[in-house]
Amino acid sequence: MTTDAAFQLAWGPGTCGFMLSLALFGATLGQSIFYFWYFQDDLKSLKAVVLVLMYVKSTLGHPLGI
Repeated sequence: MTTDAAFQLAWGPGTCGFMLSLALFGATLGQSIFYFWYFQDDLKSLKAVVLVLMYVKSTLGHPLGI
């Protein structure tokens, strides 16, 4: 196996996984922005829950497995 093929086998799946994960996180972020934009009359406590969940997902999501 050449060095180039070994490099592709080692980094290809990780790169694809990273790109998919980034796209899905972008969709989650977009849904949160949509929620705050269109549901301005919701309770502040519900908005706080959404903010906390987005914070946890963006900072601790991977280690927690969520």
